[in-house]
Amino acid sequence: MALRGAHIIIRTRNLEATDAVKQHISRNNPSAKSSIIELELSSQKSMQGFANKFLATNLPLKMLNNAGVMNYAYNILEDGIELQFTTNYIDLGGSLAIIYNPSL
Repeated sequence: MALRGAHIIIRTRNLEATDAVKQHISRNNPSAKSSIIELELSSQKSMQGFANKFLATNLPLKMLNNAGVMNYAYNILEDGIELQFTTNYIDLGGSLAIIYNPSL
């Protein structure tokens, strides 16, 4: 996508590791446009923060990917929702809902 001129926004919880990915993209395509926005997939508060930061970029959303998790022990988070369900479903749908309807 970066090779086609898209501005890539990388959602991550590990800023240090993701910065290495961003540098790799830039080294292989000096004209690539990329940004990093921190996001903890298991936190609705973090999801809201990501959506707000994304909206502040004024960039169009063309694609939203999620790596997801599997085989975690049953774990209820501070938001009251189970970890796998939050990470694999709520995050992706929630991010889209907030981006397309910021009043949520």
